[in-house]
Order: sequence, then C-alpha cells, then structure tokens
Amino acid sequence: MPLAWVPPTSNECERFFSQAKLVYSDLRQSMDVNTLEVLMFLSYNRDAWDVGTIQAVKRKMRN
Repeated sequence: MPLAWVPPTSNECERFFSQAKLVYSDLRQSMDVNTLEVLMFLSYNRDAWDVGTIQAVKRKMRN
C-alpha cells in the first residue's frame, strides 16, 4: 500500500507550537488563556482576515 499521499500532520502541529512560543513569551506569562486562544486563532488563520475585518469586529463588540 503506497502512502505517498498521506499529508504530513506533524509539520502543521510543529508550526502551531512554534507560533505559540512566539505569542506566549516570557513577557506575556500573565496572559489570560482566552486571550492566548484568540491570538493563536488570528495568527494561525492570518490569510482569512485583514485590518478592516478586525476593526469591524471591534465596532460590533462595542455595541
């Protein structure tokens, strides 16, 4: 059974933890878990949003 088509799943996981290491640095040790989750979500899905999207969400959250 050839397995050449199996996607490398560990690469994606390693990238995620590398990014988490950058976001959750020594200077941000007191960061709330929810804030870390949001920052990681935005970082991981960077291609799906832009500054205009973030501003629109912020406006909706204020109302």
